[in-house]
Amino acid sequence: MSASVMFWEHFSVGQEWTHHRGEALDEDEIIAFAKQYDPLYIHTDPVRALSGPLGMHCASGVHTFAIAQRMLCDALFSMTHVVAGHRIDSFIMHRPVRPRDMLSLTVEVMNAMPHARRDDCGWVTFAITVLAAGTGRVLTYDLTVLIGRARWKRQPNR
Repeated sequence: MSASVMFWEHFSVGQEWTHHRGEALDEDEIIAFAKQYDPLYIHTDPVRALSGPLGMHCASGVHTFAIAQRMLCDALFSMTHVVAGHRIDSFIMHRPVRPRDMLSLTVEVMNAMPHARRDDCGWVTFAITVLAAGTGRVLTYDLTVLIGRARWKRQPNR
């Protein structure tokens, strides 16, 4: 692995990262994602969505989460020795994401603790906040990930 890879030892409570998506979410992207993964009319039909319960065309929450995962990888995970995801807690969609929203992500380390049975990795819990420019939070959740340690002793197979 390259020297720029981050391991469990590199994470401490309170550390923060941010990432800005380079482009606004566009209507065609919202529709294409929704047709494949969440084909509700409020996501696939901009005209009909105006008369729906939200009164607007918006992205699926699943789509917003997928964008958040990409931003998280771009900001941090692509240079981290991630072993596996573990859990997502406190998943809250605060408001709909609309076409032309510019999204950004803030990641904060909430907890870092060694794995109880493995000395080659440890747990890190991140607080994730997705923001839309000018309107604030759109999605928040806590994500716990298993991250490899920089130095570890490989145990023989038993």
